[in-house]
Amino acid sequence: MVGPVCKFIFKNRVERIKNHDIIIAPKQKTFIYILHEKTIPGSVADQDNTGLRYIGSTINPKKRFANHRSHFKLFLKDPSLIRCSSVYIFEKYGLENVEMTILEEVERKDLVKSREIYHINQQPKNVCVNSRNKLFATC
Repeated sequence: MVGPVCKFIFKNRVERIKNHDIIIAPKQKTFIYILHEKTIPGSVADQDNTGLRYIGSTINPKKRFANHRSHFKLFLKDPSLIRCSSVYIFEKYGLENVEMTILEEVERKDLVKSREIYHINQQPKNVCVNSRNKLFATC
């Protein structure tokens, strides 16, 4: 006879286990990413290094990029609805001309913010839009 089954929820994942099994939460990597203008390798824009950028972190890059695009579409309807300073990049380059590049994978959650700040500080002055809107800089 099989014992009763318990459900344990770990951040969007439901795992069914039998009583007395050892429970280990699945590790989730966090990605530090940069939003920037799409460039052709070797082009003037690629070598320019002065285009606007946004540095962020996420566990789901595809979904997060879609969220940034949605925030921009809301911003176009009503600029008072600005939720994230990343809208400045989409405003300058357009929806189709912005891409996301993964800079780093971080396995320890306690290091994510410090690594994000590190990458922000590595950007040339006046190109990182994270600090343009202090109220929403943590979106």
